[in-house]
Amino acid sequence: MMKFRNRKIGVARISTAVLAFALFCSMLGSKAPADTVRRPGLVKPVKQLFSHASHTAHFEKMGISCTDCHSFAIQSKTKGPMGRPVKEKLLKPQPGTCHECHLGKIKVKTQLRNQCLLCHSDLGAIKPDDHYHAWRLRHGKLSQADQDGCRRCHAPQDCTGCHVKQNTLNPLVHRPNFRFSHSIQARSNPQSCVFCHKSAGFCMDCHAGLKGVRGTRR
Repeated sequence: MMKFRNRKIGVARISTAVLAFALFCSMLGSKAPADTVRRPGLVKPVKQLFSHASHTAHFEKMGISCTDCHSFAIQSKTKGPMGRPVKEKLLKPQPGTCHECHLGKIKVKTQLRNQCLLCHSDLGAIKPDDHYHAWRLRHGKLSQADQDGCRRCHAPQDCTGCHVKQNTLNPLVHRPNFRFSHSIQARSNPQSCVFCHKSAGFCMDCHAGLKGVRGTRR
């Protein structure tokens, strides 16, 4: 009985090994061409999204050379004129190289600002690393320090979608009881209010008049 059991286990192990080897061979044989490989989050493969021919005129006008996008630090191990060529995938630019022009880091007349969906199907795939942990609570102070960084991806409408509400004293950015405590922050740090509420008459919408509105003071 024990011999039969051991033989059964041995057959199962061999079958598993054969299946694993067959799967490995099928993966090697089904490698897709480079121009059809699509990175996660892109609507098309990179080679279909980017064309050297259509970019050459812009590159020449701005004085952009090959080394501004490509790294040639990787060299063939075989020296001489008959040295083995370096594989194309090793010379490809780093992800995000396109953003240098298209997100405003370099001033180009043909920028496609805030049109990420022309190339990206999943905006979550290109979300910056600092946009996760408590970002909703932290983004206000960070945006004051680097407004240009926000504008590379976001349009003004992205801010007003949350920050402009009918009840201006209780938008999503403020605490629920902010209507009663906002005067403390306004007196101690007026600049924190002016950063969003730029209109000189914003406060007067509620505080105008001899008595003001109910529950407020001039």
